[in-house]
Amino acid sequence: MADILKHLERLRNHEKRQARIELADAETDKHEAAVALEANHQRVDEIRQGVIDNDPLEVARYHAFRLRMEMHRRTESGKLSHAVGRVDTCRSRLNLAIRRAQTMEKLIQNRADETAREARKNEATMLDELGIQGWWRNSA
Repeated sequence: MADILKHLERLRNHEKRQARIELADAETDKHEAAVALEANHQRVDEIRQGVIDNDPLEVARYHAFRLRMEMHRRTESGKLSHAVGRVDTCRSRLNLAIRRAQTMEKLIQNRADETAREARKNEATMLDELGIQGWWRNSA
């Protein structure tokens, strides 16, 4: 039984490690999406400052550029939203994996304590029996 519990504990620890790796990947993706969104915003601000308002061709080019950047921003915003959801999901999985691993560790500890208690009880019973036998020998 102890071997099965040890095997289950190893599996729970592996599950916990995997959940941590997935969370780290999700957080990296979230960070990259946030950086890309910020870069888009910076680029739009830079171009906006360089636009000449009285040239219709320049204004038309800026509007076309702005439309492309808005579509790109929406795409990046969607990726960021997805990444945030993935981080939340991975964090929930990690919390669950940690709780399962802790439960397994507690179960193993309880089993070890119970086994030790039984061994002490058996030893005490044996010592009591030896003491009684010695008392009978001395009193006879």
